[in-house]
Amino acid sequence: MVAANSAVWLSQQLGVDVSQRGMDLYFPTGTLTVENACSGLNSLVALMALGALFAYLGNGAAWRRWLLFFAAMPVAVIANILRLASLCVMAVFTSAQTASGHFHDVGGFVLFGMALLLLGAIKKVLQC
Repeated sequence: MVAANSAVWLSQQLGVDVSQRGMDLYFPTGTLTVENACSGLNSLVALMALGALFAYLGNGAAWRRWLLFFAAMPVAVIANILRLASLCVMAVFTSAQTASGHFHDVGGFVLFGMALLLLGAIKKVLQC
């Protein structure tokens, strides 16, 4: 719900005509429903696991490695918000059906890759 609410707010700030009722997003071109599978939980679990691996294999101070591990949580949430917002933008400029198709599938992999790169950048900044 946090990701959906935030994505709708961000989309509206970008000028997207979207309204929300629960987990349903309404556009002039149709409706999208944010399903549990799209809630970001899978990304959160995967990024937390990778954050744990990065921290375990790191060689910095313990507090830096713990910080790296916990940084995976906001990175995953932010990535999911951006993914949902991009779906909102796509739904307005094309159609809700187009946004929920190939763009949805590919967008998940792209944003997960970007989240992983951000986690790597955080690792570098923390020097661990």
